[in-house]
Amino acid sequence: MEATSQLRQAVLTWLEQARDLPSIPQAITDVAPSTQPEFEAVINAVVSAAPKSEHRDLYGKVDGDWLPRWSTLLGVSRLGDATRLVAQGATVPVEDIADSFVAFCTAPLRQPRTGCFSPANSPWAHGSRWAATSCSPSPPTNCGS
Repeated sequence: MEATSQLRQAVLTWLEQARDLPSIPQAITDVAPSTQPEFEAVINAVVSAAPKSEHRDLYGKVDGDWLPRWSTLLGVSRLGDATRLVAQGATVPVEDIADSFVAFCTAPLRQPRTGCFSPANSPWAHGSRWAATSCSPSPPTNCGS
């Protein structure tokens, strides 16, 4: 339980720090945020809360080591989209996003993971309150807004 709390706090800190990032255009891939030194805390928290032995789909081999894949953590989970919106000055429900990210990373693997943050279809992308949703590695219909 402590590891998931640390993961949640790491995401909240990341999103708070994203306010200080230069505005990241939507056309830029998730490589840009993944290179920020502050993202390392999120990676370390994922390792603690979602070990490779239980969540292998979050990991990839890099230079012989198994590490969380930034493309999954930012792209598939849609945390990268939320990061962009924060960097652009949008008001987003960071508490809900952090909770959904923790659920995304720690849910038991039954099928391919899908993200819960869909900026094109979410009202929070346009300045209104985003309804909290439950995220699990199930089809997008269970993660909709």
